[in-house]
Amino acid sequence: MSLAFPHPVLLRVILAGAASSDTRLQWCGVDATGQLHAGQSSIALLPAAPAIELVLMPAAYSTHVLDLPRQSPQRLRALVPHALDDRMLGGQQRHFAIGSAGGGQTRVIACDKSWLQQWLSLFAAQNRPVRAAWALADLLQPETLWQRLDTEEGVLLARLDESVWFDSAAIADQWLADQPVQSARWPDVCGDKPRADAINLLQGEHAPRLTLPFNPKLFKRSAVLIAALLVVMTLGSLSDWWQLHQQATALQRELRQTFAAAFPGTPIVDPVLQLQSQLQAAGATQGAGATGADFTALLQRIDAVASGTHLHRLQFENGQLQMELANNDASALQQKLSTAGFKVDPQPGAVGSTILRIQGGQK
Repeated sequence: MSLAFPHPVLLRVILAGAASSDTRLQWCGVDATGQLHAGQSSIALLPAAPAIELVLMPAAYSTHVLDLPRQSPQRLRALVPHALDDRMLGGQQRHFAIGSAGGGQTRVIACDKSWLQQWLSLFAAQNRPVRAAWALADLLQPETLWQRLDTEEGVLLARLDESVWFDSAAIADQWLADQPVQSARWPDVCGDKPRADAINLLQGEHAPRLTLPFNPKLFKRSAVLIAALLVVMTLGSLSDWWQLHQQATALQRELRQTFAAAFPGTPIVDPVLQLQSQLQAAGATQGAGATGADFTALLQRIDAVASGTHLHRLQFENGQLQMELANNDASALQQKLSTAGFKVDPQPGAVGSTILRIQGGQK
């Protein structure tokens, strides 16, 4: 059973010693009101909190300032081992986290790679994702006076970009002598924000992975249904589009056939614009008694009766419309037009066709 405090916002845990699920760790938490809570427990009994951050004691890390060329963070981390003396790194494989030190320099924090990975794995096994890991010195703001932070493991002294760690408080007192100092104890600074140039050690392969605020497995069935619905809707839309495309193609083909019948021998580029141009020309050359508007009006009245009829030729002259079509179609169309009140005069046309001369007026 884990410990708890009301409305937790942040939980910080100090890493010390060998990585073990039984190790009792110091923790401190901040609630929604800003009040601090602190205690000790194993990982399994840590208070539940939406955000967990780790704090490394100075004995667990080293800090270095290097002059490195401008590169991507990934390449800089690869350069660090070559820029540091092997004696500084020791025999352990190190994990490097980098940040800016100002003046074009790079600040590096190094720690035991295997040790950090073991701790992160223990937290992950308890479903306690860690969002950040800080060096203890980065929780103190850079001040011109020495800042003293007393912990159970020792004393940290920090000033601007300097930091010194003492295992014994007495030795820290002797080292400070009469120098002015600002004192604090852990966990008094637990809720403070890290300094502006603080380095999050969770970089590179240890960078936290994106976690979803819900279990996607619970929504698997809904996701499958939504995906199936989207597929059906997409197929339906494609079917509608194909039908409309076919209709548009048929209309364009019929329009070209009609234009070719009305104006034989005229090259067809854009039948709509060409038909408008021909109508305007008809209105300009044939006078007020046979305008393009008359032609359009007559076609509209005839179309209401003879829609779907296939023409061989169409001609409009002196207020009279001439339609040439197959003999069988001509007889049926003549009857429809006569019934509708049009004056129709059939004349023989080419072989197998009839010309219907239709007056602009009606009976």
